[in-house]
Amino acid sequence: MMSLPRIPSDFRQVLGKRPVFIYITSRPSNSIPVSKARPARVAFLMSPLAGPGLNASLPFPFVPSNYATTEDICVELSSNDGHQEETEVNAWKRGSCGEFATDRKLAEGPKPPAQWNYSTAASHGTELILCGCGYLDGTEISEAISATIHICQKDMRPRFYAPDIDICKTIDHLAKQPDSSCPSRNALVEAARLARSSIKPLCECEACSHAALVIPGGFGAAKTLSNFAEKGANCTVLPDLEKLIEDFYCEKKPIASMCIASVLIAKVFKGVKITLGKDAPATDWPHAEAIKKAKDMGAKVELKNVKGVTKCKKYNVLSTPAWMYKAGSYSDIHIGIGKLITALKKSIN
Repeated sequence: MMSLPRIPSDFRQVLGKRPVFIYITSRPSNSIPVSKARPARVAFLMSPLAGPGLNASLPFPFVPSNYATTEDICVELSSNDGHQEETEVNAWKRGSCGEFATDRKLAEGPKPPAQWNYSTAASHGTELILCGCGYLDGTEISEAISATIHICQKDMRPRFYAPDIDICKTIDHLAKQPDSSCPSRNALVEAARLARSSIKPLCECEACSHAALVIPGGFGAAKTLSNFAEKGANCTVLPDLEKLIEDFYCEKKPIASMCIASVLIAKVFKGVKITLGKDAPATDWPHAEAIKKAKDMGAKVELKNVKGVTKCKKYNVLSTPAWMYKAGSYSDIHIGIGKLITALKKSIN
């Protein structure tokens, strides 16, 4: 049987009356051959209404005894409204805190040792979809970084994903011309530069695991995440991303887009309200043609300045122009994205 500590009283106060899934990830002990040593991950539902025990209607989470000797187990408490609390328990020893009883109730057991270091923090996992690195053929760097900074400042947790495919035509960002001498570049590998290597393939991204979706701009959105640059209103969105956007809507979780990435939302959601900035003057807003194409896709487009944010209540979508405004400064873009993420956080709550 696997040894677990009793649920601390402060957890119960945080959880209130919400059903909460508890995920336990553990490493196997040294007694298992390396070739067969794989992490064990089990999940069960704890209902605060039923007291400190497990919901008896659920299958009992079984973990082999040789997995129960781990010294490092992470317990994640996440509710179905996207709110998450997390604790990391170090030096979790077998038998130190009671065991599950046969009636599937959590045994009271002794209190955790004083030297245990665990903490709880309300946080929201926020998915950022990247695609390469560089505004002419991938993700707009300053938009992605600004979004990440604001997400962290709002006590949310950024999680990065990118499609594991080649980007469409590598561009020399100094000459602003196609770089035929450069071999094809992978969108995931290049995006890892932005994510400091902490990134996963887009196909592994799930709406149920995160509280919000954020899509920065850059021509990678129009060339690789979709073929909007080539097909305009008749474009298609990368299937994995299209499904993810739809899943977030079905889960009633907010979506935020920036710059040209907002046309992806326009393609997926018929009649969605977005902003792509303004349509004049052309010297300041050189990509105003995207507004007409978005309208051709059925979108309702609000004209906003660089610091403006548009919210579509129907689809729970937010957008900001960002670098659609060529005359903008890094400060302008950072402020506008800050307002976007602030609105996103409110939509989560």
